[in-house]
Amino acid sequence: PSHDTYALHSDVRIDSLADFDACDTHVLEQARVLYVNGKIPNFKDHLCNLNLKALEVGRERILFVGDTDDEQDTYSFKSLQSQFSKIYSVNLRLETDCIFALPLGLESQSYRSAGNLTIFLQQKNKPLRQNRSIGILLAWNDQTNLAKRESARRELRPSKEVYEVKKRIPARNIHKLMQNSFFVACPIGNGKDTYRDWE
Repeated sequence: PSHDTYALHSDVRIDSLADFDACDTHVLEQARVLYVNGKIPNFKDHLCNLNLKALEVGRERILFVGDTDDEQDTYSFKSLQSQFSKIYSVNLRLETDCIFALPLGLESQSYRSAGNLTIFLQQKNKPLRQNRSIGILLAWNDQTNLAKRESARRELRPSKEVYEVKKRIPARNIHKLMQNSFFVACPIGNGKDTYRDWE
């Protein structure tokens, strides 16, 4: 799965503040599935401000929140429960009976980087490499959760088994290194889940 998957299966997709401004309330009220990009600042407030009619008994309206690294607080979704029968979000802290965690999945394909599905599809039928030359691969972005990631790098770097990538390189190259590694270190990012786990 990826953000694109959730968005593709939605009736309405909101990717920016401009999309909120352009929303037709009647269309939103008729939509069964709504996708919102979680990177939009204060997206929950904007959803509340749409003043969608409360759901009629037996009617379903589902909200997907994707494409954000930020941890989501379940309590902050409570104000939307009269408008949505089910809410799914990446990096959700706690689940309830109608608010559920979504796997982060692969990076969005629109970034044209690590979420490029053709890279994964090409590898699908290849046998696992038995003769791997890298014990532990260190390859991540230190700009995300700097303290934890720098600490992980310091802990692992002294090992003779470590191969460290110190600068950003194309996703295709990273994936080749992953295939040649016994272990890939996956330190925590901003939220509970990381793209690297899924890669």
